[in-house]
Amino acid sequence: EIVLYGKASFDGKEKKSIFRHICDKNRDFLYEVAIDYYGVEITYDELIKNVDTNAKVLTWLGVEKNDVITICSPNVPSSIYFYFAAQEIGAVPSMMHVYSSPEEMKRYLTVEKSKIVIMIGMNQPKRNLQSILDDTSVKKVVVIPLNDSLDCSCMESMKTKLGIGFLGTKVGSRLLKNEGARFDMPSDERFITHKECICQSKNQEVIKSYTEISTIIHTGGTTGMGKSTLLKHENINRNDD
Repeated sequence: EIVLYGKASFDGKEKKSIFRHICDKNRDFLYEVAIDYYGVEITYDELIKNVDTNAKVLTWLGVEKNDVITICSPNVPSSIYFYFAAQEIGAVPSMMHVYSSPEEMKRYLTVEKSKIVIMIGMNQPKRNLQSILDDTSVKKVVVIPLNDSLDCSCMESMKTKLGIGFLGTKVGSRLLKNEGARFDMPSDERFITHKECICQSKNQEVIKSYTEISTIIHTGGTTGMGKSTLLKHENINRNDD
């Protein structure tokens, strides 16, 4: 079951994606910080360029207007770029928890007919996805490195925000060394690295488009089975007006 929340309109205002709304609001602040990721500062100008790069990636992967892509990743910068890039070409990003069970993954991917999965480079979600991938319509899985956008200068910020306990784990210690977690890239040809996608798609033409649905999120299922919930660009943009 897919539940659509929100019927609000802009009362005649031009409809635009969340990303277009952000760009319009910050056109005079291109060199101000848009994202602060553990001390790594990304400006609005850099954000726009990275979104454009990932719009090329999605187009190269065959994503079209109204297609669903699934983002199975914490909020690393590249997952944010993909989120907005999907909206730029009229596709719909679906946000799937990185520790979703295989059964949950299968249900969401099947119901939403997702073609592409953007996945963080961690072995547990990879194994869960692999176990059900053949039962879905997914064509490609793009793997983002766990240490996406991190550099050595952000060590102190990470210690403060993540805590010494996490940084003492294998994953945490490798993050501090800017190595990322040890990830076994599957031989399955459906898996491809983000870096390779960027390389292959650098000359890709992009047709920008708009569709009403901005995002699919999933409810917790506390009263039963979790549901896919559709949010519209208008609902989110209106909160900023």
